[in-house]
This record gives sequence, structure tokens and C-alpha cells, in this order.
Amino acid sequence: MIPSRRLASLFFSLITAALLAGCLPQTSSDAFATPQAIEAERTATIAYHRMQIGFLETGSFSTHVLIDLQLPRGVRWTLEEFSDLDRDYRLLFTVDDLPGIAWRVTPRGIERLRLASA
Repeated sequence: MIPSRRLASLFFSLITAALLAGCLPQTSSDAFATPQAIEAERTATIAYHRMQIGFLETGSFSTHVLIDLQLPRGVRWTLEEFSDLDRDYRLLFTVDDLPGIAWRVTPRGIERLRLASA
């Protein structure tokens, strides 16, 4: 039989190891972690902030603020929805070389998407 002190020490060591394991960097082949995806997300973030600033300045959303947006190679944006009252919009950012992922930009923020295979 294991003494209770030794059992407590073993239990504490296991808990500590489990907590520290969560701090280790993830080695995942996640498509959102690629350099192209990071640049696309950065561009989507810039677009979101430009749309918000345009709204603050004029009281409505307009894609005119995106005219000179610098798009990294292979990144595209598509206007999916725009409300009649210029109070809502939905943009979709995609990367040609990463067909399974996208970023949706709305007045509520940026959302990462995994797209279904065609």
C-alpha cells in the first residue's frame, strides 16, 4: 500500500504536469497558422477597422473606405451582404491557396470560418 503522503505527492505532480502541458506550444497543422492565413487575417482586421472608422465619421457603412486596401497576393474579399440602411454588411476574405478557410467581417467583428469542400 502507498503511504498517503507519497500518494498526495504523486497526485500533486500529475496535476502540475497536466497544467504545464497546457502551456506548451501547439504543433498543429492548422491552416489558420500559415503565413498566408496570418496575412489574410491581418488584412481582414484592417478592413474591419476601416469600416468602423468610416461609420464613426459618416454614420453609415461604405465599402469606399476599402478602395486602397492593400491585399496580399492571393487574398480576395467579397461583399456578401449590405443592408439598405447602410447599418450592416458582411465581407468574406479568402486566400486562393487555402480553399478551406475564410474570414467573415461584420460590424460585430471578425470570424474565422472553415468552409465545406465543394
